[in-house]
Amino acid sequence: MRHQQLSRMMHNRPAAILMVVAAAVAMLLAHVLHDEVDAPAAARAALVFAGRVSGTGAIIINVVLMLSTMTLMVLLNRRHNILRAVTYLDVGLVALMLAAVPVALGSLNGGLLVAPVILLCMHRMFEAYGDGHDMRGVFLCFFMLSAGASVEYAFVLFIPALWLMLAQMRIFTLRALLASVMGIVTPWILLFGFGIVTVDDMALPHIRSIFSVSQWLERPAMITAAAGFTALLLIGSVMLNVLKTIAYNARARAFNGALNLTSAFAILAMVIDFGNLGAYLPLLNVCAAYQLTHYFVNYRYERQYLAVLAIAAIYILSFLWQIIL
Repeated sequence: MRHQQLSRMMHNRPAAILMVVAAAVAMLLAHVLHDEVDAPAAARAALVFAGRVSGTGAIIINVVLMLSTMTLMVLLNRRHNILRAVTYLDVGLVALMLAAVPVALGSLNGGLLVAPVILLCMHRMFEAYGDGHDMRGVFLCFFMLSAGASVEYAFVLFIPALWLMLAQMRIFTLRALLASVMGIVTPWILLFGFGIVTVDDMALPHIRSIFSVSQWLERPAMITAAAGFTALLLIGSVMLNVLKTIAYNARARAFNGALNLTSAFAILAMVIDFGNLGAYLPLLNVCAAYQLTHYFVNYRYERQYLAVLAIAAIYILSFLWQIIL
């Protein structure tokens, strides 16, 4: 089989399914062996839902959230063509990245909620591109982020990103700003109004940055290594894609700019709130998978499959590292 055929196969659905199945087997193996990563606890700003679900229920929810994230990645590209090609490589890559650091399936993982919600917000923002009258979409995006913050405070760090995205979508107006503010306050009015949340339930998060020495001493090396490698892949892919994306039309540039903005905020959030690394790692994986796939779409070379296999091998070794050690 020719090298070019192998490279094209990496973008097809069967290859992505194979990667997803391999990732699923790896996560199942880690769970059965009870050798799960001691992932950073996703500290939460408020309340009652955190820690209430565990065991089989938490495993099911985590799996559903992972599958939802992958489905949204495919739908986002199919609807808005942000990768400029029909490809499933991004789904396969994100599956391997998630498997490289298996989450503790026995409890809910806040990061697996952050990733699909951010993807939904991006989809709604893309739909509103250039439409200054679509304030319901703006309200919905900020409503989802604010509601998510009641369970996982990491959502708060992405509210400024969404405001910047309004400008990228050419809909940053006074009406949009008011709609965003209403979207932020509405979930809390409902939570307090129906008595679901009280003042006693509120607690400020304990944020520790990457510059905290204690974080490096407490954090398992495999998690830091996997996150650092993924961040380097993400930054490198963005830099390599720049020369291609500047030649796109205004709409495509805006969509890719929104993806770059989300990537930047994911990395920045990890630096600022390193103690809650688990809340940002799935979104970092999503952004890296998108950017890597975009690079492989932009630069089609004969032995491209070797680069894909090399990246996959590194994440497989990361998984084996934690299983063996």
